[in-house]
Amino acid sequence: MNSEMKNHITIAVKLTIICFIATLLLTVTNLLTKNTIDEYEKKMENEANRDMFPDGLRFEKGMFSETDVDTYYYRVFDSRNELIGYIVATTGSGYGGEMKLVIGFQKDLSIKNMKLLANSETPRIGKKAEEDSYMQKFIGTNTPSKPFPEKKDQLSPKERDAITGATITFNGITKAAKEAIYLLAKQVSFDYNNGEIKLHDGDLSSDMSTE
Repeated sequence: MNSEMKNHITIAVKLTIICFIATLLLTVTNLLTKNTIDEYEKKMENEANRDMFPDGLRFEKGMFSETDVDTYYYRVFDSRNELIGYIVATTGSGYGGEMKLVIGFQKDLSIKNMKLLANSETPRIGKKAEEDSYMQKFIGTNTPSKPFPEKKDQLSPKERDAITGATITFNGITKAAKEAIYLLAKQVSFDYNNGEIKLHDGDLSSDMSTE
């Protein structure tokens, strides 16, 4: 084996070792960063839950049977251990990628509040969806007299103007919310039929039935 070939082998071995070390460091860094990000997002979600239901004392987490782990729900109970509403945590696809969304529901499944959490939307455009004022258009909807506005033409002229330039963000939020509404209505009906929860007259609107 001549010296030139030895040099090539030495260089190849050194590059292999460098690549291995770099990959190992990157993997460790990603794992450490992911844990930090997950903890932060969980903290933000818990704060959003409490903001939506200040009277909520217990948030009982449940999983939907027909979706992935990124979409789940909470039954919210007050100090008397009475059910006062629900929260669904879900994800949507926006202009900048994945968006984390939490939606608060009254017992009749009307929208109590919505909050956009982790996202990569465009500052001053799609990021406006983080503001409470942006979500006002959804509050009180999902009732027989006030359907959830899943399309721009269901909004007032002022509301349509407010989302100009951020239609993808709006569509991502409404698509995720509509799926959450469907899944929760189905879950509530299942829980009721199996005696896991008790509903009073008016708690669940007839048009929310999934049967």
